Amino acid sequence: MLKRTLSLLTVPALMLASCGPTVAADGTATPQGGELMPFFAFGGLMVLMYFMMIRPQQKKSKEHKALMSAISKGDEVLTTAGILGKVTKITDEYATIELVDGGVLLTVQKGHITNTLPKGTIKNYKDGK
Repeated sequence: MLKRTLSLLTVPALMLASCGPTVAADGTATPQGGELMPFFAFGGLMVLMYFMMIRPQQKKSKEHKALMSAISKGDEVLTTAGILGKVTKITDEYATIELVDGGVLLTVQKGHITNTLPKGTIKNYKDGK
C-alpha cells in the first residue's frame, strides 16, 4: 500500500481549494463566502510566529543589554566560555576579570558575560562548598 504524506507546500494549496464554491447535488454552485479565509489563516500564522519566535528573542536581548549596563567593578561573573571570575576593571566594550585562582587577569568583551553571580560564589568555590 502506498503511503501519502502532505508536504508543507500542499497545505496552503488545500486551504485555497477548500475555500472555493461547492457543487450541490442538483449541479448548482453554492458559494461559501470564504474568499478571505486564506488571508486570515496566513495572518494567524504570522501572529503565531511573532509570539513564538521573534518576541522571546527580543525579550532575551533586552535582558542581556540590561545585564551589560548593570555590571560593575567587584561583581562576580560567568562568561560564555564558562570562566568564573571577579570584575576588576570595566570599560564601554571590555571587562577585565580576575580568575578564581587569583593573579590571572583576563580581558573579555562585555557581550560574552552571560550572568552575574551572587556575592561569595567564588569564595564558596575555593572552599569546595
